[in-house]
Amino acid sequence: MQLYDVVVIGGGPSGLSAAITAKKQGIDKVCIIERDSSLGGILNENIHNGFFLKDSKEYVTGPEYIQRFIDKINEYKIETKINSTVLRLTEHKEITYVSEKEGIKNIKAKAVVLATGCREQSIGAINIPRNKCVGIYTCGTAHKLVNLHGYLPGKEVIVYGSSNLALLTARRLKLEGANVKMVVEKNPQPIGKKEFFRECIEEFNIPFKENCYIIDIKGKDRIEGVTLASLDKDKKVLEGTERYVECDTLLLSVQLFPETDIAMNAKISLNSPWGGPVVDENMCTSVDGIFACGNLLKINYNTDYVVSEGDKAGKSAAEYINVLK
Repeated sequence: MQLYDVVVIGGGPSGLSAAITAKKQGIDKVCIIERDSSLGGILNENIHNGFFLKDSKEYVTGPEYIQRFIDKINEYKIETKINSTVLRLTEHKEITYVSEKEGIKNIKAKAVVLATGCREQSIGAINIPRNKCVGIYTCGTAHKLVNLHGYLPGKEVIVYGSSNLALLTARRLKLEGANVKMVVEKNPQPIGKKEFFRECIEEFNIPFKENCYIIDIKGKDRIEGVTLASLDKDKKVLEGTERYVECDTLLLSVQLFPETDIAMNAKISLNSPWGGPVVDENMCTSVDGIFACGNLLKINYNTDYVVSEGDKAGKSAAEYINVLK
């Protein structure tokens, strides 16, 4: 079984930062395992400007921001395994992953950094009737289809939810020529940042419906429309407020949840209500030698903060290994 000093699971900004910092601390064998086809995580699809580079004091797009980290990865000759999915992590820091090139492989690490981030929950968290018609996506999927693959998921779009991602996706589809008919939110105000709401919704004249809920979906092969209804202060549907709106696409931004399958397998203690790993001030989890960072711990839309956590986790992993020597 091949032995590494530090294995970082997850190739987003926090994971890349952890790997670079560990290497800077003099750690020799550092490896990043990423299940996607490229490093960078969600920043690859965030093609809008607004990510601040401290060294050059300029704002850049997500791919430009992450390229600075990839350049460092190449400079320090840090091993990367893309298109590789971790199947299992044990409390003894033994890792099983699968990839197209290597098949199923087992490796072992002296220290592990978990930077697996979070994922979108789809329709399960809200009482929208399930059906088999196409045209229903999470906002993250739609964002990726447009920005990375050049596909417009639909032409007549309704967005349910008003997170930052939902607001950005609504604007993105509008810019690409889709008719974003409305953004629907069950709460009395948008839950995303005020500046995002102003820049993405108000300035693009996208209708916003607060205290509103989707109570039915119509469509056979593809979604044809939804039935909306207003909610009272107790979040109960007000009878007589039902309204049918035609659409060919429904985008959902319901809830994010931490990617904790690997952590649970390693018997790492999880917190609540978010559900990510419990860590101390050094980013160490309840299992000795396994560290965690980034949006796996809690959602933070400030990329610099996520990178800072990765930096701390990488430094702590290096210190842990140096103590073992």
